Parts: sequence; structure tokens; C-alpha cells
Amino acid sequence: MIFLLLMVLGEPKMIGDISDLAYMVGEWHGTGWIAQQGGPRQTFTVKEHVQVKAGGSVLAIDGAGKDEQGVLVHDAFGLISKTSDGTLQFQAFKSGQSVGGDMEKTEEGHLVWGFKLPSGQIRYTLDFSTIDVWIEQGHFSPDGSNWYPFLEMKLQRVTP
Repeated sequence: MIFLLLMVLGEPKMIGDISDLAYMVGEWHGTGWIAQQGGPRQTFTVKEHVQVKAGGSVLAIDGAGKDEQGVLVHDAFGLISKTSDGTLQFQAFKSGQSVGGDMEKTEEGHLVWGFKLPSGQIRYTLDFSTIDVWIEQGHFSPDGSNWYPFLEMKLQRVTP
């Protein structure tokens, strides 16, 4: 089926190897909070499962967070790939929606990605600079200058 699909779509694009992001692979557990449009912070426990897929060319990230009552409040799936020129790309899926953008390594163990909205911009910063620790922050900016936090997660790797 995939071979037939590639024949119909034409020449496949080459993508790069993502082995330099191997530090993300594993099962991660932790806590976080989210605030929707200036509302109160809602805390949750979160599990993220990160796997290498497609022969080492894609990282698949599957995350789920539940509040104190066990209600699912965070359910997202993401794919990180690299173009043939080395540009990292992130595609996120949540609640029937999809958004993507370039991802940048800002320093060792730090990744940033984001996207534009009609009302401003979203930016996510992922920090893996401490071994077996993942800290992720989400910020919103209405003007590209002032940034307001709306998400934070702190996770520990439980299995590689």
C-alpha cells in the first residue's frame, strides 16, 4: 500500500537521520499544569512515550495527562523529522487538529518550536540538558515581544 502511494505521489523526499535526538527516547512520567486563556492553572500527571520510527528517520511522541479525578486533560501526538538539509520539523496532533513548524536546537539539550495563530504566536521550549529530566514550557505571545506561560511539564525518564 505504501509503495503504491509513493508511486502515485511521485518521487519521495529524502529525510535525515534523527539519531542525534536519541536522548528523548523512552517512557517519561511527571506532572504539569496548563492555563487556558487566562483561566486558572489546571494540574495533571503526564506520561510521554517517545520512540524511533521509520528506520530512524522519525521520533514519535505520544503524551497523555490526567487531572486529579483521572480525567484526560492532555492528549497529544507528535512527530519530529529532519529534512535532507538538516532542518528539524515538528508536527503535532491534538483534539482533531494538527499544526507543524520548524524545530530549532538552541543549545545542547534544548529544543524550541512554535507556530503562528491569528491572535499571536505559540512557542514551546523543551529542556533535556539534565540527564533523564524533561522540562517543557509553552508560551503565548500576542505581539512577538511579550510572552505569557500557559503550560509547564516536568518529567523523569522511567525507562530508556
